[in-house]
Amino acid sequence: MFAKASDILEMAQKDEALREQLAQSGELARYDYHPLLEKCHLENAQKLQHILNVHGFPTLQNSNPQVVEACWLVIQHAISQPAFMKACLSQMQQLPDTIFPRKYQAYLSDRIAFYQRRPQRYGTQFDYDDNGHMAIWQLEDPLQVDAWRQSVGLPPLSDVYERLKTYVPISKEAASAHQKQMLDWLVRTGWYQVEDTQTSSFFAH
Repeated sequence: MFAKASDILEMAQKDEALREQLAQSGELARYDYHPLLEKCHLENAQKLQHILNVHGFPTLQNSNPQVVEACWLVIQHAISQPAFMKACLSQMQQLPDTIFPRKYQAYLSDRIAFYQRRPQRYGTQFDYDDNGHMAIWQLEDPLQVDAWRQSVGLPPLSDVYERLKTYVPISKEAASAHQKQMLDWLVRTGWYQVEDTQTSSFFAH
């Protein structure tokens, strides 16, 4: 059994409990990225990085699906730590599919692309577009995306479009403010360079 399985599960549970608490209180909606969540994610990333350095990744071979998913969740949420997320993706890609499900690589690689303002391959990331509607982030290849999704065990993109219908639109002004705050945060955390700024839409339609 993986030595630090309980620690990894505890980190993921702490993350989810805090998110639920902030959502219930209405605090979560007041921020693009709530400071308490960012603090939690940073602390979890630091702890997990130490575990991975010493013990390697939990897998379906040395642990169980719950621990593997919790490990991925902590990495997926470490969004203010670009170097950590990229290093984890590189290590994941070296693990056989039989012991570390490829869907986790898909989600992580898409998230990295999203924060680098690059097209995503699997269509797992979305955000408010210029009109205030929740939309899928730009796709690497719209004609190939469902085949790529199927190859990693994800449902068709049509399922994602159905999910997006449940999001309440925001005003164009709110969307513009959100995108500005996002860009400022991306520059501050090192995901994005100011000279990379583009004005064209990044969303799939």
